[in-house]
Amino acid sequence: MYQKVNISTNELRLLVRKMNKIWILMIAALMVIPAAAVITHGANGMTMQGHGGCRVGHFNYTHGFAQGEFVSFNIDSQSGEIQNYEVNGTTVFESVTYENETTGNVWVKGASLFYYGMGAPLNISWLQQPKKSMWRFLHAHDNPAGVLHIVVYGQDKITYKLASGVNAEMTSNHMIMLNGPISGVLIFTGSASISGDQVTVSLGNTNYTFGDYSFRGGSVIFIRTDDWQIPSNVRQKIINGIKDGKVAGQIDISGEGSSDFMNYTYDFHASVSVNMNSISVVVSSENHTGKVVVINVDKNKLQYDENHRIVVKIDGNKAMNTTVTDVLAGGNTYKYAVINGTAEVTIIVYVSHFSSHTLTIESQSIGGSSSGSSSTESSVINWLENPIVITIIVVVIIAIIAAAIIARR
Repeated sequence: MYQKVNISTNELRLLVRKMNKIWILMIAALMVIPAAAVITHGANGMTMQGHGGCRVGHFNYTHGFAQGEFVSFNIDSQSGEIQNYEVNGTTVFESVTYENETTGNVWVKGASLFYYGMGAPLNISWLQQPKKSMWRFLHAHDNPAGVLHIVVYGQDKITYKLASGVNAEMTSNHMIMLNGPISGVLIFTGSASISGDQVTVSLGNTNYTFGDYSFRGGSVIFIRTDDWQIPSNVRQKIINGIKDGKVAGQIDISGEGSSDFMNYTYDFHASVSVNMNSISVVVSSENHTGKVVVINVDKNKLQYDENHRIVVKIDGNKAMNTTVTDVLAGGNTYKYAVINGTAEVTIIVYVSHFSSHTLTIESQSIGGSSSGSSSTESSVINWLENPIVITIIVVVIIAIIAAAIIARR
């Protein structure tokens, strides 16, 4: 049944050397797979640790020190004063201090750190009724922009001592640009002054209304703009929208489904529910005027490419897809604009009148299939687009060619 084959010692050695060369080529090619997969993931906008996509951090807070993935600082849990406010490894403020004292506490939830403090009652005398005391609310966000929002009820002055190399320039009545090792902006109500390395903001002359309740106070928002998760070509428009009170808030949604809500007014509220290729946001406000909300979503959660479109519905009614300029112009129509990023998609939505509304954002396949569904053909295409599959195919082809070349020698 079997035919005996005689192989000389030299022929056997030659065969072994040929097989060794083939195995060396295959092992070398296989070692390329992890690196090639990482590179291809990055090129196609997939989320990588610390890079690309929409990023949402998480604060840890112990004994007055807040440590996040992007932001870290010391905070006095009683007064709310800050030391060494650092964003992405760069110190922006050596300190943030206040003219009036408050007593409060700090708490942390996910990517948010909060401080709420009350001051002593004002203007107390035996002839007068005590006036309401002032209070201060602080909200820091662990995201690449290091957003820091401080709201004050009553009169107060906030002093930002700039870190070494950071410079401040007043660009309008309610905005100061920061430059140097970072680029950033302070957006404020009230008035401000710059003296050397100190920026002082005086608050207390802005009216806030919540239904039947109103008070006078003010707020300051810091945003590091060079790492802001807003497309660079519309950043200045969004900054101006925040300054003018048109942009009420921003929501960042990561590839893992965690979210971070930045309230740029004070009377705006949002809650988020995330599903694959579908985002639901409930927004409300005591102020009934129209508002814009900016929503950044990692493409691992909301697919957007040449085969998919983004559809926004408000209370079940489809909004009008238009330009960013048109959305920020306001009006009486629900509308939205979509900006396609490398690894995230930005949706800017205008709601023309406020009470409580549900925003539904869906990725829909162009050509009729429902959100999140795919045909057999698209599944095959997605499988072939997998970088690991592509790399393995290339390795096999290289091995076959190498084996053929070596066998002929």
